[in-house]
Amino acid sequence: MKEPLRFTVEYNYSERDEEWFYDVVDHHMLRDRRVVGYYSAEPSWKGDTNYGHTAAKEMADDLNNKYGYSSYNKHYNMSKLNSEAS
Repeated sequence: MKEPLRFTVEYNYSERDEEWFYDVVDHHMLRDRRVVGYYSAEPSWKGDTNYGHTAAKEMADDLNNKYGYSSYNKHYNMSKLNSEAS
């Protein structure tokens, strides 16, 4: 069975800005769901390359590699810490 991802990408509408965004969301089991980053769905200016699902997915993948449930950082993954102590 595949392990769930801690950081995922969601497509949401902002009523304040009247615009669609791709949110990078932290689903940590001990916290409330929290948006840790966002990218506009459309380019903000001519020549903008940092927008859309691809940019949000890159951020989510990077955060999962650093702080995800299966990362190798001993400060964020207690199961790795316990296996090193034995």
